[in-house]
Amino acid sequence: MPKTYYPDQNDDRADWWQNVIDQGSPIFTALALPAAQITSIMADAAWGVYLYRTLRVAYEEATTRVIGYADAITDGGNGTPAPAAPAMPTWPAAPATAVDAGIEARREMWVQSVKSNPAFNAGTMGTTLRLEATATPFNPSTYMAKLDGLSSPAAKQLRFKFGKSYGRVDGVNLYGRKSGQSAWVNLGRFNATRRTRRCRWPMASRRNGNSRRAR
Repeated sequence: MPKTYYPDQNDDRADWWQNVIDQGSPIFTALALPAAQITSIMADAAWGVYLYRTLRVAYEEATTRVIGYADAITDGGNGTPAPAAPAMPTWPAAPATAVDAGIEARREMWVQSVKSNPAFNAGTMGTTLRLEATATPFNPSTYMAKLDGLSSPAAKQLRFKFGKSYGRVDGVNLYGRKSGQSAWVNLGRFNATRRTRRCRWPMASRRNGNSRRAR
C-alpha cells in the first residue's frame, strides 16, 4: 500500500492529532475555514489524542496489572502467599467538548477540503500540518516494530500486536535480554497471522525486569 500522510500506529496518530492542536488554528484561519469547522476539527483533535494515547495507556496499564497479578498466582512458587488484587487505574477525564463518532471519517473530509483550498500551500501548510506523505523508503533490515499489548497468557507464550507498515511486514523477529545482561537473545519469529507463539525463553522471568524488542 502506498505511503500516506496518516500514521498507522496508535501513538504516532496521537502525535499527529497533537500537532493539529499545536499548529492547526492559525493555518485554518488563514485558509478562511468557517469558525464552526475549525472548532469541530480542534475538538476531534483533542479526542484523537485522548483515544489514541491517554485512554489506551490507562487500559494497557490495567492489563499489565491484571496479568501480573494472575501470573504471580499461577506461576509463583508453591506455598508463596498470593499478592493482593491490584488497584485499577483511574479512568482518564475526557476532553471538555463532546464529539460524535466518526472522527476518522471527518478527518478524511476536512483534509481533502483543506488541500483543495486555493490558498493551501503544500510545502509550508501541508508540511506543518503533516498532510503530505513522507518520502522515506521502507527498509526491512532496519524497521523496528512497536509492540502493543505485550502479555504472557501462559508459560513460554507471548501475545502482542505489531504494526505492519501498510502491509509491508508479515512478521517480526523478537529479541529479549535478562536484566543485567547485555546480550540480546532471539526469542523467535512471530508471523502476522499468528497471535500466540511459544517462546524459547521462560516468560515467568519477565516480571524480574527483562527487556523486549522486535525488528
